[in-house]
Amino acid sequence: MRSSLKRKRGGYGVYDGETRAKIARYAIDNGVAGASRYFSTDLGRKVSETTVRSMRDAYVRVRKQHGDDPKTLARSPRGAPTLLGDLEGEVQQYIRRVRVQGGVINARTVMAAVEDIVEKNARHKLRKNGGHIVITSALAKSILRRMGLDGQRQTKPNKERQDNAKIQ
Repeated sequence: MRSSLKRKRGGYGVYDGETRAKIARYAIDNGVAGASRYFSTDLGRKVSETTVRSMRDAYVRVRKQHGDDPKTLARSPRGAPTLLGDLEGEVQQYIRRVRVQGGVINARTVMAAVEDIVEKNARHKLRKNGGHIVITSALAKSILRRMGLDGQRQTKPNKERQDNAKIQ
């Protein structure tokens, strides 16, 4: 019987951008296997050939795009892309502006903001226009969570701003 506590895989190695670029440059000059052997001894842990190969390929892509040798090599993004894509930043920026001005931010206001921004910039992406974006409260809550606005404590209006509005 197999123990449920047994790990199937080892931990993943995390390399900073400079180390990734060094490994990739070494792999270009000395081959993937040579780079794997060299950096496994240099770093004190196994660096697989697959890892070296992916770093080398990413390095070559960046060098081809920018035309010069990069000093650092960024990791590839993790997780699935957001449903809104490039419009996510615009939605978040709008929500931050509303909060600064003292407005209430909740799932309903986020849903309205998403609908307006997508309608204005890329209406073909909305489901009602044949696209893939369906605006739900789950989408709104996901945006709030990525912004660090989970729960109610950060979505209430600014009390000081409300008091100033009553005076004027």
